[in-house]
Amino acid sequence: MEKFNALQEAFERAVIDLDKVLAADLSAYNELETDWIKNAQIQKFEVCTELMWKTAKVYLAINGVEELTPKRVVKALLINRVVSEEIYLDLMDCLNNRNILSHVYKSDSFELIQKQLPNHSIALTRLVQALKTNPPDASLSF
Repeated sequence: MEKFNALQEAFERAVIDLDKVLAADLSAYNELETDWIKNAQIQKFEVCTELMWKTAKVYLAINGVEELTPKRVVKALLINRVVSEEIYLDLMDCLNNRNILSHVYKSDSFELIQKQLPNHSIALTRLVQALKTNPPDASLSF
């Protein structure tokens, strides 16, 4: 349970940090500064996505569900009614976009994903709330 609490806290802090950097008014900065901010936004998104699935994995394990891969973990959240189908689809989009960013850098993909970050932040925040609303319970199994 300590591991889950630590991960949940780190995940929530990371999502808050992502929201802060997403709130930056890019029009107030020159081209180089804007590029730095966009890169910071993407990096924070990638950290949030990693913490999202790792936190969910531990949450599920406490409740007797063992999954190993990010997409299977997110699917298990849906199957076990921790999240709605809408949140599940949004979290899968987060994982897919994180994978695109991690494997091949393409400026078109970067720009497209960067514009989707506010929606991704909403999905990640909704998972933070779902995990708080439904804390893990080792005495229960899904």
